[in-house]
Amino acid sequence: MKKISFIIVSFLLAGLPALAQNLNPEVQVTNDYQTRMADVHKTGIGMSIPDSLTQFKTNIDYSVFPTAYKGAYAFEPYAISMEPESRPFDGSLLYLRAGAGYSFHPVVRAVFTPFPMGLVRNSEYLSFDGYGGKYRSHDTRADYNGHDYGLGAGAIVRWNKETFDFSADAAYKGIYTKDDMLSSAYHKAGVQMNIHSNTPDLPVTYDFDAGFHYGSDAAGTLGRIEEFGYEADGFVCPEIGQSFRLRVDVHSQGSWFGGGVFAPAVLNSAAPKAVYSVGNFTLYGGARIALSEKLTLHPDLSVEWLAPNGAVKVTAALGGGQFLSDYAAFKEKDHWFNASYLTSFKATVERISASLDIRGSLFKHLQYDFSGGWQKLEDSCVQGLAVSGGLFIPGVAYADYEQYWGKALLNWKSERLDVNMDARYAYNTLAKGAAYLLPAAFEMETSAVYNWNRHIFAGLRCRALTARDSNLVHIPGFVDLGLYGEYIFARNLSAWAQAGNLLNAKTAYSPTHVAGGVNFTLGICLKL
Repeated sequence: MKKISFIIVSFLLAGLPALAQNLNPEVQVTNDYQTRMADVHKTGIGMSIPDSLTQFKTNIDYSVFPTAYKGAYAFEPYAISMEPESRPFDGSLLYLRAGAGYSFHPVVRAVFTPFPMGLVRNSEYLSFDGYGGKYRSHDTRADYNGHDYGLGAGAIVRWNKETFDFSADAAYKGIYTKDDMLSSAYHKAGVQMNIHSNTPDLPVTYDFDAGFHYGSDAAGTLGRIEEFGYEADGFVCPEIGQSFRLRVDVHSQGSWFGGGVFAPAVLNSAAPKAVYSVGNFTLYGGARIALSEKLTLHPDLSVEWLAPNGAVKVTAALGGGQFLSDYAAFKEKDHWFNASYLTSFKATVERISASLDIRGSLFKHLQYDFSGGWQKLEDSCVQGLAVSGGLFIPGVAYADYEQYWGKALLNWKSERLDVNMDARYAYNTLAKGAAYLLPAAFEMETSAVYNWNRHIFAGLRCRALTARDSNLVHIPGFVDLGLYGEYIFARNLSAWAQAGNLLNAKTAYSPTHVAGGVNFTLGICLKL
């Protein structure tokens, strides 16, 4: 729930332009790494009560259907950050996926695993995606040629012991854009580490993440901005008695900027609580204190009920907190983002929130997660958009409002058919203004893949977004429809094709940059 709330508050509400060309997903899966060609399409999970269903945020990437990873990975715009789970070694060291098409949509995915066995495992990965071609706009600008490319590379080391799991990731990310007014090159290098307990039977369970990054964004005549950032969070939970535990959640995050362009942005929070289990119920009681430019105190209360057969889990929560988006996060959500968008960084304050979540499985093949709630937000960032001389001037605005939201995640997974759906509706009390867009009230994304004898795959994806408005601008809603197909020639080789935006809609993931219409991509998939 915390991760979902973070995404909703910091990014989904923000309405920051996604990506002009339908390439900005987040996918979460919790299964093992698979290298069989027929399993390339498996994006479901096998848990009775999943920690997170397969989730698509803002868009489905060109590699969502046929990714090499069935488990633990996270998509970001254009780049795939992969964290392989433990798996038996089957002799496969290299996975490669590549393709291109019209308009120019290059796709490259490569994973090299030189040490796939033993306690210490290692993988290197490379990804390259993007779009080059015609752009359209909702303002008075004429059509123009441009590009938006993303490059990601890194290395992961993992040490898996019986009682704990340690992983480290060193990565580079490059984002290169050009439109009719500005070209930019963004470089980000960073390291990230995680250590967590492997079993709940330990007297103390824990999970800690820590990361540091350096980012440099050179945007044409706007000059260069540099960011030094870190983020650390986690929890420790010692067991006091058979049914009683103490738990402390901590989070710390900060950004510093070269040349004094922006003041430093720092957020620290801690949430001590008591955890008590009785029967099928688990009760959490405590408070969260958060400090940025403001000092705030919030309740941190929840109750969980798990059905005796493990097929249903219900969680009710009352909480709040602060959330901070750094420059790197803004850039990853919108590749066209630059320093001119911002005047300052502010932490979003969720003064108080209430939510209910019901998740589980039905009929062996169906997993679901239905959730809804209410939250009172302060300084929540929204898509800033002013109009000057008939041109749109993007930015970031901050506003106070309340939100009522409902969300449905569905995953059907069988031998022949995989279907995923992520739908969300939100009612905001935010008043319409002249300097920002109201977030879309409804968004939905769904994908389906059917296979014949695990050699021929056919898929469909659909993305829908309702209109966004201000007092000066109306961005119409749209439906983005695409098809996918793949044929497996041999155990280690397949060919794939996909077509996007078949309705030739003006897919305004970004109100200022709208990529070309119908497109298709052809490629191959190789495993050695």
